[in-house]
Amino acid sequence: MHILLSAYACAPNRGSEPGIGWNWAASLARQGLKVCCFTSLRHREAIIGFTKKQSIDNVEFVFVKVWRWLEFLCEKMPYPFLYLHYLVWQYQAYRHAATMQHQIKFDVVHHVSYGSIQLGSHMWKLGVPFIFGPIGGGEKIPILLKRYIGFGWFRESCRSIAEYLLLHRVKNTRQCLQKASVVLVTNRETFNWAKRYGAKDIRYFLDMGIQELRPQVSNQPSFTKDRLNFLWVGKLISKKGLGLVLDGLRKADNDRVYLTVVGSGPLLSYYRWRVRRLGLSRQVRFVGYQSYTQLKEQYANHHALLYTPLRSAFGGQLLEATSFGLPIITLDIHGANQFLPNKMGFKLIPKGKQVVGETINYMYEHPNEYENMRENAYQFAKRHTWQQKALEMLQIYREMQSAASSYSIERAKEIISSTTK
Repeated sequence: MHILLSAYACAPNRGSEPGIGWNWAASLARQGLKVCCFTSLRHREAIIGFTKKQSIDNVEFVFVKVWRWLEFLCEKMPYPFLYLHYLVWQYQAYRHAATMQHQIKFDVVHHVSYGSIQLGSHMWKLGVPFIFGPIGGGEKIPILLKRYIGFGWFRESCRSIAEYLLLHRVKNTRQCLQKASVVLVTNRETFNWAKRYGAKDIRYFLDMGIQELRPQVSNQPSFTKDRLNFLWVGKLISKKGLGLVLDGLRKADNDRVYLTVVGSGPLLSYYRWRVRRLGLSRQVRFVGYQSYTQLKEQYANHHALLYTPLRSAFGGQLLEATSFGLPIITLDIHGANQFLPNKMGFKLIPKGKQVVGETINYMYEHPNEYENMRENAYQFAKRHTWQQKALEMLQIYREMQSAASSYSIERAKEIISSTTK
């Protein structure tokens, strides 16, 4: 089976969108599929460098160019030119794919990056069974948590305006949903948007996966009442919700709870000041940005993950943490609401800052329940490896291919019947 994979962001040993694109290409190829991966020039050197050292069978990377002046602007000023670059890239990728289609018969076209419902894809125009997603983008910040967004309200307002224009005014975005054989979504909010704009077959599918799973969780540090170490990982911007975590830590009753903050961003100085003002300097430490290798050491040396973004399709940190057996404290919204089981931590209804503090206290007071959560977290991660995801996607591909063959046979019968009358 020959797969055309549309992955604008694609890079080895990376997280977020580039990691998603790369892992889909590599994981599908390991299942014996022929993968033609269309991607941008942004990570060309990283891909070429990696494949020289470690060749990947069955994958061909096609680097699609856009106008030189737009490449330059996107490199120098990612915002606001990144999304313009992406939209132009999509159209150029479609044109290139249409040309290649004369030499290569693609069985399935699959768009994986960017995973945004608002930005759509042009690949549906190829007339091949088309899978769109997994996608997010329908998430909204809960009203009760909007006070934590601070000056980020301007960016959120711009996002809402852009969302309206793309979904309501751009014809291709709606056609992409309507023409897709299957639309895969990561949360209920995106499901509702896809249904509203005409998607016929919508399924929930987690866009993240575990690349490597530790064989056991027994090496995780045991939790005693002497110390409970929480980990927070993310970019230091308002929508990631670190402010909610700090307020919750302040409401906790004990001083044996500690927090390590991994990440960098424009609000680093503000959060350092906030920690001092709340009297948490002894309990909170900032370690800055860390590579994935360093981050794995952090997962291995902490007891639980605090992950409270105000808006998130899901979050790779959740899966990474569970692969190390870390219970999760997160908000019961968006992708976490849809995919995370209840018995591997706590999903909090966003009703205010006190709920985080109460949950921290509960975990601290119930070490026996903690051990059960740790095991359940690890079992959850085992069900979401990239290998398992590729197998599930292979089933969808076969289903699409079978449906296309059935349609061709029925169409041929109709033509023959009409000509014999």
